[in-house]
Amino acid sequence: MIRMKHLRLALYIFIIATPLTINSQDIQLNPLGTWYLNPSWYNPAISGSKDFNSLSFTYATGNDFEAMVLNGNTRFSKRIKGYYNIPDNYTYRNMGIGYQVFHKSSDLVESSGLKVTGSYHLKLNESATSFLSIGISLQGSMNTVTTSSIEFPDNTTTETSLDPNIDFGVYFYIPAFYMGISSTGILDGILPDDTISYIHDARQYHFLSGFKLVLYRPMKILIEPSVIVSFSDTISPELFDHIHPMLKIYVDNFCIGSYFYSKDKLSVFFRYNYPRFYLGAFFAMSRELPYYKNKPSIELSAGINLSYKESRRYKRFHW
Repeated sequence: MIRMKHLRLALYIFIIATPLTINSQDIQLNPLGTWYLNPSWYNPAISGSKDFNSLSFTYATGNDFEAMVLNGNTRFSKRIKGYYNIPDNYTYRNMGIGYQVFHKSSDLVESSGLKVTGSYHLKLNESATSFLSIGISLQGSMNTVTTSSIEFPDNTTTETSLDPNIDFGVYFYIPAFYMGISSTGILDGILPDDTISYIHDARQYHFLSGFKLVLYRPMKILIEPSVIVSFSDTISPELFDHIHPMLKIYVDNFCIGSYFYSKDKLSVFFRYNYPRFYLGAFFAMSRELPYYKNKPSIELSAGINLSYKESRRYKRFHW
């Protein structure tokens, strides 16, 4: 377990560094709150890391994009038969799977597809609250690009392609600290020359790390600072363009926070966990332009625990 003084030191560094690291860029077509609402999209090793079977749906809309994602996530389990007055019990295996059905579109680009993920979780303690995971995702998407010339804007050209891709990740987790590295869009640059490679996101590399610090245990108040570092094969000369800090504040089952992904926008998100399901939202708006000139990004998400009986002994803490 990380010592409290080390956690406080990391928190001070995080708070001091935040104003310096909010200059970043959006990732093409992906909903802005994906790192918060669905982090397994960027690191497949996170898929199946929770001991329950969940299903969630996210709808996102913004100034120049629209997206819908259906996400499933489960950890394999087996039933242990009880005897006498001892009820049946469940234990979880080391394998996890996930899937994501998505549709994303902007003015010129439209993409629909399926991503399937497999993960293996090596437990590091007897209670399996600490683990090391590896995961891989296979993705296939149908992409359409519509273009028009400046001289004849009414004359449009449509190109369609089927793009396969692979993601890979590693994830380390203990109750007070977590860290992950991953790569998405690995096949970018390997596909044939006639593939419309600019439709999907370019190959990217991601680093995620954060920790949890309990502030007031009786009311279950804790904070979770984290940082996301993302870059592609072409690195921006501005180092802080690749650094995205995030801060979550928990009060029992309620979570509120902010994700600093752009110096030009303000964002806030929240989520409330119920015993069987959760509701969440992400909002981002321009700091300089009024809302009627720059449409704010709005993302709504809802999820359900399909294995409530298996995880009922954890009740609201299973999320």
